Amino acid sequence: MVFLIKIFALVTVISLVCQSALAAGTDLLPMDTVLSRIDKTIKPDQKATSEPAKLLLVIIEFRKVSATMPADRAVRDWLTLWDRAQQLTTKKDITDYAAFDNEIYSSIGLRSVVASLPPPASWLALRKQAIERAKQAPADVSSLVLQFITELLLNDKPAIWKSLPSFERLANSSAPNERNIQQFTVDRMRTLLYTLFGTREQIADSFSASVDMQVKRAYGVPVDVPDLVGLIGSKKAEALLRQTLQKPISLRIPEGEATRIMARKLALSEIASLRKAQWGLVDALGTASLYEALVKRFDPGVTNTRSSKDDEESGELDYLRSEADVYYFLDMVIAGRQKDAERER
Repeated sequence: MVFLIKIFALVTVISLVCQSALAAGTDLLPMDTVLSRIDKTIKPDQKATSEPAKLLLVIIEFRKVSATMPADRAVRDWLTLWDRAQQLTTKKDITDYAAFDNEIYSSIGLRSVVASLPPPASWLALRKQAIERAKQAPADVSSLVLQFITELLLNDKPAIWKSLPSFERLANSSAPNERNIQQFTVDRMRTLLYTLFGTREQIADSFSASVDMQVKRAYGVPVDVPDLVGLIGSKKAEALLRQTLQKPISLRIPEGEATRIMARKLALSEIASLRKAQWGLVDALGTASLYEALVKRFDPGVTNTRSSKDDEESGELDYLRSEADVYYFLDMVIAGRQKDAERER
């Protein structure tokens, strides 16, 4: 189950690559045909009018019955849903409340289809269809994404690593106004792949690569730090974190308490040499000392360093700063420093 959850997270990322792709196959059943199969099961008050809402009803019904279908039919119907969902992602008017997919807590899209995959018994048949599509349209993003999904589902590691460069080439050759987001998406793919299939050292190396790419491409988003202490030990983790804190990127540590504590300690001890205000490390109670050091070092009202001006002009990290403000406010309340707490309100 954990493996499937991680795959879903990865597919959520790679679906971004597919946002503007056109639907591939031409031999699948028309949506009207699929709709007619299940129309009798939809109650009158469930009838939808918009195309996204209609598709959602079909997807919901498919989730109910796919396990009872023969594998070839389940694959055929699922691929039809995949194609139709891609057509919807190019529209800007997916705002119909009836098209909100409660299964994924979001509007209908490719993630809705991925959340409706047929049972594992049909995945081999799905893989065959995906390979055939990729052969017919080797430059089609949709076909590449679909094939990649089936490689993940069947845990075909050699094929997975072979496919990754294809996405890198697509990202690097995309239009200038889209290149950064495409490259960022591929970087996230790589990180998730190493998390799923890499060794401890490879996960740490992937983090270092993400840092270097962030510095080079200036995505303007924090880099998630894995549990480095748990992965490579305290000594190596400290060296890597110390090196990372000297770069103009912002960090966030979603898991690994020992790694969080170490990063905060290093940031505080080397506050004068930080290139970025690490508000993402002020993510718990008891971090008031780091917060105050960051304010003194980076707050434009206190100092006019180049780093603070860059952050102010770009609007970067506003949400991390807001979260840090909340933790500092709570720390002040707990410490009985009411005046300081009121200034943070």
